[in-house]
Amino acid sequence: MSSGGRASIAFIDLRSHQYKALTIACPDPREPAISHDGRTLAFVSREEVYVSDGRSSRKLGSRTPARNPAFVPGDKDLVYVAGELPRSQILQIDLATGENEVLVDDTTELAGPSISPDRSRLVYTSRRTGNWQVWIKDLATHRDVEVTKGRCNSLAPAWDLDSSEIVFSSDCNRGLNLPALFRMPVVHSFATAMPGTFHVR
Repeated sequence: MSSGGRASIAFIDLRSHQYKALTIACPDPREPAISHDGRTLAFVSREEVYVSDGRSSRKLGSRTPARNPAFVPGDKDLVYVAGELPRSQILQIDLATGENEVLVDDTTELAGPSISPDRSRLVYTSRRTGNWQVWIKDLATHRDVEVTKGRCNSLAPAWDLDSSEIVFSSDCNRGLNLPALFRMPVVHSFATAMPGTFHVR
């Protein structure tokens, strides 16, 4: 959220409907991500990635400018996007050592990286072919496949718990900037990953 020209991070208790802003001693925190075990918060401040345990915050050795952090299943690593636009990289950073590994390096905008629960694939969005489209990369074979297409935008992919499907937002066949949620099976070989294989959630 933003107030008075400054960003802050807040949470809503869905049971009590109570709203509370978090106290974070970093300027303009944004893009929050919660670990799978619910114990750690990751966020971006001044284009660098931080993690917080609720008591203190620690800056990671992320490359800058950083954005879109997300926890890797197991919560020992984060994936995030970095780089001066239009060039972008998707990196995986070890939370203990701060070591970065480049997963995707491209001369276009990248966003929304997420690693599957079984840790076998990376899903993300890219403007590599013009509009925002969803791509999946097999982390073992390094094969990178565009799984949505068209003169439309598909964004914000997320994994199903069994790693067999993704859910994402798309304005395909709906009019520009009028998105709906779609679900798409992930084909192991990616051989039949073509447009039109997804359906409304």
